[in-house]
Amino acid sequence: VPNARVTSTYRSPERNRRAGGVPNSRHTEGNGVDFVFDGMGAQDLPRLRDQFRAQGAEDVVWEGDHFHVEWPRG
Repeated sequence: VPNARVTSTYRSPERNRRAGGVPNSRHTEGNGVDFVFDGMGAQDLPRLRDQFRAQGAEDVVWEGDHFHVEWPRG
């Protein structure tokens, strides 16, 4: 996807807490990645979800200012 910027990957539990993440965040396992795509937002979620799932992602969530991608555990 063009114009993608990764804004968060692995977070320690303490960093995740300070960032406002949920206690069981995929970020603390190294399986969560946040992206910002210039010019894209909630309206692009269905297309991005399909693209990331085709790459093996479990889900993509719009979080108001970025997309959160969850990769399989393990």
